[in-house]
Amino acid sequence: MRVLLVNPPIERRRVYGRFSFVAPNLPPLGICYIASVLLEEMATIKRDYGVQFVSFEDDNFLVSKQRAAGISEQLIASELDLEWGCSVRAEAAERDLLQLMRRAGCRVIYMGIESASSRLLRLMKRSVSIDEVKRAAELVMD
Repeated sequence: MRVLLVNPPIERRRVYGRFSFVAPNLPPLGICYIASVLLEEMATIKRDYGVQFVSFEDDNFLVSKQRAAGISEQLIASELDLEWGCSVRAEAAERDLLQLMRRAGCRVIYMGIESASSRLLRLMKRSVSIDEVKRAAELVMD
């Protein structure tokens, strides 16, 4: 299977909340793909290179839910039949949007879960709760 990692990100990088640390190797703010250009490029790499799966290397594909829905709707309408994956933050996960993404070919969702300890999450100044992570995991598996 041919796989392509898409970088630069779909959406500009954003930092969420007040963290006690941020990984130093993350890219700075980057350019944003226009959804129609993204779909053209995906069609090209599938046709010309036989790519069957695309992984969006974005911190949080759902940083703009409207944009994520628009890309998903355009992928469905295009009938491109290309599978893809992306990263999401637990607190951004919503059932309807995840279901739309699945219909659009999303087969892999990466979700960083730094700790299952509320105490450690507070010490790291993470804004997500264990309950939000559980809820998001259930939505993704639904």
